[in-house]
Amino acid sequence: MHVGTAIIRGSHPLKVAGLIERHPRTRFLLMHLAYPWSHDLLGMAFVYRNIWLDLTWSLLLSPSHFKLALHEAIEMLPDESRMMLGGDNWHVEETYGTMKLARRLIGEVLEEKIASGYLVEDDARRLAAKILRENAIGFFRLS
Repeated sequence: MHVGTAIIRGSHPLKVAGLIERHPRTRFLLMHLAYPWSHDLLGMAFVYRNIWLDLTWSLLLSPSHFKLALHEAIEMLPDESRMMLGGDNWHVEETYGTMKLARRLIGEVLEEKIASGYLVEDDARRLAAKILRENAIGFFRLS
């Protein structure tokens, strides 16, 4: 489900909270970190364990906001298997550029988490693999 950025009017993530509450066994994949309402989306993902976050496009809209939101997501989400990176691009060149930027930004955030003592290197590597590959495989049941 696209939230934020797409059509600003009516795309605030809290507008789907009732739907998510009424269907606790349904998995909801909410896209783009709900930019510019990422804090609200992260709060919802903390409360509702049936929300998964697709980080797609948020890093292209604002790399600095993406990094702040990813720092926050790592700290507050109790289940790190609910963050993933998708494509949502029209052309392979866009996808390549997006993934290259995503890897750099995720790496920077994880380096900062290691430097601050929040994560150790092994945990950071595991989290990167989950965000970039494993969580999507699990969510979409690809293996």
